[in-house]
Amino acid sequence: MDSPIQCTVYIDESGDLGVNRGTKYFVITAVIVDKDEEESILKTIRSIKNVLNVQKIHMRETRNFNKQSYIVRELNKHEFIYTNVVVDTEKLTRKDSTIIYNYIIVRASSKSICIANWYSCNFAFSIRY
Repeated sequence: MDSPIQCTVYIDESGDLGVNRGTKYFVITAVIVDKDEEESILKTIRSIKNVLNVQKIHMRETRNFNKQSYIVRELNKHEFIYTNVVVDTEKLTRKDSTIIYNYIIVRASSKSICIANWYSCNFAFSIRY
């Protein structure tokens, strides 16, 4: 039997959960990265930041289609798995965004764990904002 793959799970969010005051969608994305590929991916991310002369990569702030295409093209050279939880905030009726946020994080984490287990990953969570 093969030994488990060592993985890191990165979790990030986009949007605002504020009921009737936030963004239309709130998205949590989990990216599962094989430890053997992780340094190469991080190097690519540093290269993208350098080429675009930015401190952080935010597609929302990168309005130029050619720059967005460049980011996707460069990252697409690597192997990784991702999963999303997307919430239409206009459908939320509950005002306590902390409870909703915690529920969404648990859902994203659970999906990541299931996917990581499917690929026989031993993993560590690394939450980046």
